[in-house]
Amino acid sequence: MDGFVTEQPEADSSFDRSAERQLEVGRGGDGNAPRPPLVGLNFIDDDGESHRRLSKKIWQVLICRFQSLSRLEQEALLVRASQISLVTVGILICCFFYPYIPLIARILGLPILLVASWTCATYVLFPIVAAHAEDHLNKAVPD
Repeated sequence: MDGFVTEQPEADSSFDRSAERQLEVGRGGDGNAPRPPLVGLNFIDDDGESHRRLSKKIWQVLICRFQSLSRLEQEALLVRASQISLVTVGILICCFFYPYIPLIARILGLPILLVASWTCATYVLFPIVAAHAEDHLNKAVPD
């Protein structure tokens, strides 16, 4: 079987189709019109080609949108992405070790960890990412 439902199951005598027939009659049918067969969607294709096409289109849209931004907007986006990723890593690390940390360290450590990860993302991680992405960023326009 290929994952598609091509035939209708036999009608169950305990299932009342009177409401369905009333709808068909209301649409101009006689109530006994054959129902179209159910067609399932096969989301897992054998070769994965549709998935590759979809991901390729998504990447093309993202690249086109990124290239249409000004240099300052591109840098702001990279700063935000750096901050989001490093703050997320800080929160995950805190979640892993949270039960083992004393109460006072939890209260004081969490805000310190968040501020430290935000600061590291802004002043350490962003310059590294910007240096790697320099070829893909728009050229700065002199003021």
